Amino acid sequence: MFVVTLEDAIAIHRAHQQGGNDAALAEVRRRWLGLAEHVYLELIRRVMRLKVEVPAITDRTHPPSPGTPEGDERRQKINEKKRRDRERDRVLRERIRAGRE
Repeated sequence: MFVVTLEDAIAIHRAHQQGGNDAALAEVRRRWLGLAEHVYLELIRRVMRLKVEVPAITDRTHPPSPGTPEGDERRQKINEKKRRDRERDRVLRERIRAGRE
């Protein structure tokens, strides 16, 4: 016997919405290893009968794309940091040369 938590049910519902029965089956197999095949299918049927509100995915899983306002702002910050780093390195090189001469 095992327990299906709300987190498990949401994950299975989300997988089913995004990829159908095969994705839901893969999610069930990932969460409960070692069950017989007919148990997997019965578990999916039972979980899909549950009315679960699946929250929207709000967390970004990758950096914003270039060409979007967020992506352009991110790129600008990266370039500014690179410029500061180059300037710092240039100043350090000049100090080192001045010490040797």
